[in-house]
Amino acid sequence: MTGAHAERLGHPHHSFLGGGGKMGTLMRGFDWSSTTLGPVESWPQSLRSAVSICLNSCYPTAIYWGEDLTLLYNDAWSPIAGGKHPGALGRPAREVWAEIWDVIGPQFAHIYATGEGVFSTDQLLLMHRHGYTEECYFDYSFGPIRGEGGGIAGFFNSAAETTYRVLNERRTCLLKDLAAKTAFSRTGSEVCTQTLEVLASNTADIRFALLYLAPGTGDVAHLAGSMGLEPGDPSSPALISLNGTRPGEEVWPLATEVHSTSNENAVVVLDPPLGPREAAREALILPLSVAGQERMSGILVIGLSPRLALSDDYRRFLNLVAGHVSNAIASARTLEALSSARDRLEGILSAAEIGAWTVSFETGRASVDRNVAALFGVDERELADVGPDFFIERLHPDDREQVAAGLAHSRETGALYEAEFRIVKPDGSLRWAANRGRLRCDAAGRPLALDGVVLDITERKQAEHDVAAHLATETRRSNLLRQVAAASRSINASLSVESVARIVSEEARVIIGAHFSITHLTVGEDWNQAIQTVSQSNASNALSPDVEAFDGTALDALVRQTNQPIRLSQAELEAHPAWKKFGGPREDSPNATHGWLAVPLIGHGGRNLGLIRLSGKDEGEFTEEDEAVLTQLAAIAAVGIENARLYQALRETDHRKDEFLATLAHELRNPLAPIRTGLQILRLRREANQTDQTLDMMERQLGHMVHLIDDLMDVSRVSSGKITLRTERIELKTVVESAVETSRQLIEESGHELVIKLPAEPIVLEADRTRLGQVLANLLNNAAKYSEPGGRIELTTQRVGDEALIRVKDTGVGIPAEMLPKIFDMFTQVGASLERSQGGLGIGLTLVRRLVELHGGRIEARSKGSGHGSEFEIRLPAVGANPDAQQSVKSSLEREASEPAAKPRLLVVDDNQDSANTLARLLKLTGHEVRTAYDGNEALREADAFQPTLVLLDIGLPGMNGYEVAEELRRNQRLEGVTLIALTGWGQAEDRRRSREAGFDHHLVKPVDPDALQELMRSIAQAGN
Repeated sequence: MTGAHAERLGHPHHSFLGGGGKMGTLMRGFDWSSTTLGPVESWPQSLRSAVSICLNSCYPTAIYWGEDLTLLYNDAWSPIAGGKHPGALGRPAREVWAEIWDVIGPQFAHIYATGEGVFSTDQLLLMHRHGYTEECYFDYSFGPIRGEGGGIAGFFNSAAETTYRVLNERRTCLLKDLAAKTAFSRTGSEVCTQTLEVLASNTADIRFALLYLAPGTGDVAHLAGSMGLEPGDPSSPALISLNGTRPGEEVWPLATEVHSTSNENAVVVLDPPLGPREAAREALILPLSVAGQERMSGILVIGLSPRLALSDDYRRFLNLVAGHVSNAIASARTLEALSSARDRLEGILSAAEIGAWTVSFETGRASVDRNVAALFGVDERELADVGPDFFIERLHPDDREQVAAGLAHSRETGALYEAEFRIVKPDGSLRWAANRGRLRCDAAGRPLALDGVVLDITERKQAEHDVAAHLATETRRSNLLRQVAAASRSINASLSVESVARIVSEEARVIIGAHFSITHLTVGEDWNQAIQTVSQSNASNALSPDVEAFDGTALDALVRQTNQPIRLSQAELEAHPAWKKFGGPREDSPNATHGWLAVPLIGHGGRNLGLIRLSGKDEGEFTEEDEAVLTQLAAIAAVGIENARLYQALRETDHRKDEFLATLAHELRNPLAPIRTGLQILRLRREANQTDQTLDMMERQLGHMVHLIDDLMDVSRVSSGKITLRTERIELKTVVESAVETSRQLIEESGHELVIKLPAEPIVLEADRTRLGQVLANLLNNAAKYSEPGGRIELTTQRVGDEALIRVKDTGVGIPAEMLPKIFDMFTQVGASLERSQGGLGIGLTLVRRLVELHGGRIEARSKGSGHGSEFEIRLPAVGANPDAQQSVKSSLEREASEPAAKPRLLVVDDNQDSANTLARLLKLTGHEVRTAYDGNEALREADAFQPTLVLLDIGLPGMNGYEVAEELRRNQRLEGVTLIALTGWGQAEDRRRSREAGFDHHLVKPVDPDALQELMRSIAQAGN
């Protein structure tokens, strides 16, 4: 490794570029800052993970990233680029694949629009990757890669070129059609006509064809037919010279060896190109001859496809075409010769390697020539006195019945007899033969014999078998790719680690074909805490997989420690020193596993996440291809596992955010409690008028601070739908007065005119006084903030039927028309420019709408646009008027002072000594006997000695918390009947439930309103009386 390479890999941002073979080296040395991706250091984590998977994948894999779909790929994918490699690296997809953009461009657009991947099978792509437009076929998929923001940032591309299979299927079909149509043609002319009809069905491989037949003697070939060129075209002369001394040689210059029995053929460059549509630029001249002939029977000129290179497969295919035509012409000429001269039959059949036979019905004997004897591998002298059974017995057992039935059917019906069968020669080798026969009758129509011919077609069958085998291999690989793609979709859709493990275990076992699949996922570094999922086949009950915990010495531990796959045959497994004797047969079963395969799950930065292990291969041992497939599945699963863990982490983070907000409010309330209590103490002393005014101002500011904290908590409550109302029957007028008092200072400071219009008759609501006041104060504050100094604000209430109608109207900046539909959305602010910034988070109107809706009401905003003011209209359900609600009520403290009663003994417990002491002083000023304690143990001792009738107990005490203290107090029989009040900054529904379970009678949230506390104590005293 070079120093630069090591330095690059040593960089914390470059570790994901490790490995990857040649492409890994290219990527590490590539100047990425010159591309739209920017320097490697700036790459997002999603791109880094994708590139790491791509480089280390055994399958052809590419990544298209960013808005211009910059191309990155691995070694296995680079042959797909052909001559574009390595220049394609780092270039936009539209530049690399301009010639096929009309196909793949819409597929990218589809994924952007739907988020769903695409898969194409045997897709024709006309690529320009080797200096010409090439006919290519692919099985490929495009799958979306999600970026950090959740949107589609790029695409995974897995591809397998199927050009070889598609072309071979097409060519095999042509060869079969050619064999079927020409095998039993009776004349050379018929062979040519049928050949050209078949060739016309495949213009993708054969742009045009000229078929010339040569006579037995002479040096001129005659045009028997053409395909793809117009009759009379100068490029298709009626006569062509075979030795260069006749016209036509300048069109088709033939080499001397062409008219020999050699298999060589010549390539002619065509200038200008010939043929329809995309004309051929080259032609191949193929001599038509069969083994044993001294002269060729003709010439086949093929116009080559300009989209295909003349590869060995292409040349072999065209040679097979020529061979089929040669054999068909030879067969036809043989049949012609038979009809004209029986005495020449033996020679012609011998030249064409065709055997002749006759079965006489009179004698029951079969007569054959030496070609038949040679085909069956027996001495001709042994065939002097044998019947047809002699030959049937030498056929493959699976073919005997159909051959015998065919002969009998032809004898009974006179139908043409045709069959293909396998001959088992004495040495055990097999030869394929095509047999054809016809019934011969006498003048009276009585059957005399069956006459026929047999042709050795072993080479044709072998060629068909080879093509079929290649096709089966390509089909199997295509199916594997489809299965892996389907598994990838299932894994990517899973949101839990357990689900990913379960899916990959099942999919790996089914795709590769194994009895057992086990996935281990680590939880931290301790493998004894690993998540483990098992998948097994229905036929696996006789086998026992290794499902024991890790001890650091098993094969699984080696995979985890090295991060490398391990593949072992059964013999290698049993001989391995780390084998733990798992996977063998049970004592009551003869079955055994077949090999062992394990692949690590590798996460970001090469961190091991676990492994997937297979055992018990259905057939044979695990192969290199099985390892490659499992590695691909493991890479996909690793991404799914990390994504699932990220999803869980986000959920936990969101939960912690809510807890943080609640904690923040709690911590802010604690210091406010002693401040509020101290203010009340000063108020009760009532010294100077100026002091009272100052105290009023301080209390307003303190109330404002509390409201700000409550609004902070409301953000969390609105998001989770946890706002609850404490409703009571109230008069709307009191809510208006409270809201006006809250907003008065801001209105007066801005010099606004406030006009309030209330009806004479009271309007009574069933509502939460605080929350409804919050709604009106919010609207008044907004009106004051967003109006120029000296503006006018109107607050009007009236009863309309069963509803209370509230309007807040101002002459302020107004609301643009485009903002009206979303004015109540979270974090929405109007006129957010610096010169008009009024602060806030844009949550006020969202809270207003939610609170109004919780009261069963609705709110609507109106404005004629910017500069024309705004109007907010609230409609709430109203109830009948309540006279009691109109009576003025003195403050709780004044009532307490004017209503002498027995004062309870109070114990105040709070670890915040300022809070405890100020609350105790306040309670003493109202005539109560009060003691304090600052922790749980002190509270228990003081309660036992003081015997209080009421305990104000903080929850968050050091050591023994408030819940535990309450439980101890309830267990003290001397304190039976004591009232326990929780005094805490925690006010969620769960906190209130816990306090009730611990034995508290009441739950107050800091800072406690002194009036509310006195009212609670009064109600407790009245209940006791």
